[in-house]
Amino acid sequence: MEFPNQPYFTILEIARDNNEEKIIGVFSDLNGVANGYAYLFTESRKIIKGKISDLKLSDKKAVFVSAEEQTSTLLAAGQQCMYFDGYLGERVAIIFDTSRNWRKILFEPSESTRINKDGSVKVVKGGWDHEHCVIDQKNISLHENPFGYKDQFGTWVCVDCYNNYVLTKKFGFIKSG
Repeated sequence: MEFPNQPYFTILEIARDNNEEKIIGVFSDLNGVANGYAYLFTESRKIIKGKISDLKLSDKKAVFVSAEEQTSTLLAAGQQCMYFDGYLGERVAIIFDTSRNWRKILFEPSESTRINKDGSVKVVKGGWDHEHCVIDQKNISLHENPFGYKDQFGTWVCVDCYNNYVLTKKFGFIKSG
């Protein structure tokens, strides 16, 4: 794999419990690992969203419950997957999602609304004056980074992140340590 500083989750077994697949495994280390939303990245470059539960610090074991159906077709006992927390995993998922159709466009301000003290709503022409790159949070606006890439879901990526990560499918945006 390309990013060795991430913890790895080695699958020990896949169990079914009340129509739910529970992926039982052990982490290589617990740096950044916690119960909660998480992503597993497979060697075949598939990313699986789910939740870590029952994390045991003493032996680094945990249960991963996928948010997706038929996860067991992608995973097997003995397999190692890179672990990402919910925040980083969401960004990795965006980069590796081949269903996204990215279009390079010039950002244009749009209307926004403001709620006045009296409860009335005012439409502010051009009030929505920027977006943020989902990967590095850079502003995309007429004043800085006027071009960006936008997908069919309304997700924005700056030109640098698109070229460096979306096109190349690399993890360079993740800072080690």
